[in-house]
Amino acid sequence: MAGLDPRGASEVIAQAFVDAGAQVAVVPLADGGPFFAATVAGFDADAAVSGPGTLADAAAVLTDSSPPRYVDLTGIAHYSWEELVHVMPGDLEELRNASHLSDTVAVVRSGSQLDTLTGLTGVVAERGRRDGADLAQTLADDGLVSAWCATLGLDGATPGSGAAEGLGALVLALGGSIASGIDVSIKGFDLASTMAKSDVVVTGSALLDFHAVGGDVVKEVATLAGDALRPVIAIVGRNFVSSRELRLAGIESAHPILEGVGSDEPIPAQLAEVAAKVARSWSW
Repeated sequence: MAGLDPRGASEVIAQAFVDAGAQVAVVPLADGGPFFAATVAGFDADAAVSGPGTLADAAAVLTDSSPPRYVDLTGIAHYSWEELVHVMPGDLEELRNASHLSDTVAVVRSGSQLDTLTGLTGVVAERGRRDGADLAQTLADDGLVSAWCATLGLDGATPGSGAAEGLGALVLALGGSIASGIDVSIKGFDLASTMAKSDVVVTGSALLDFHAVGGDVVKEVATLAGDALRPVIAIVGRNFVSSRELRLAGIESAHPILEGVGSDEPIPAQLAEVAAKVARSWSW
């Protein structure tokens, strides 16, 4: 949305429903990335959030004697398995004794928080298949990473060890926990309770297409709303999903701001206009 971050866009939509006579609650959700710290500040203003950009920076933060409450690992630059197995900055036992990671949550992409690292369905094998590596190289990589996991006192098949493409193993070895940014947001704002009190749930995204259907945030909102037996509508930049496919995804209807294919972004005034029309179509 041109000129608006996700929270700003949500507030424009919320204002349209307020103007139509509704009571609203704005709950920002972020799956890591540039808006995650602001999302956390909405439910815990004192929580420290770190977003390291490199493997070395992440290892330094995770092994610090005073780690932040949340370490956002979703923006780590791509690294090799050789780099991963040499990431330990010191003796593991000493690091465990000095670590205070038990109160720290490593934030990873939605759906990856239970990834395993080694084995047939582990991240090492998945990356090998994705990158077109030959079988011998993939097996060698898997053996290398398995040996590293053993030095951490872990099995590479442990759920979460493959999160953040292997950094999850270091988090678990040091006593930390792993969650998606969406899960952190949902828990922090107690979204389930808010949904239980609602009549309709409104979500949004820049694009709805058949493959992503708005992305992980929209999918999670639709799942939670379905559990609460509440209808979900979406106000989006563009929509390429049919009504039938929307319903299969748990979305009652989608309302695009712009029609057709294009690279232009909607502006706040256009968002406000569509949101006002949608709000007037719902009455209680």
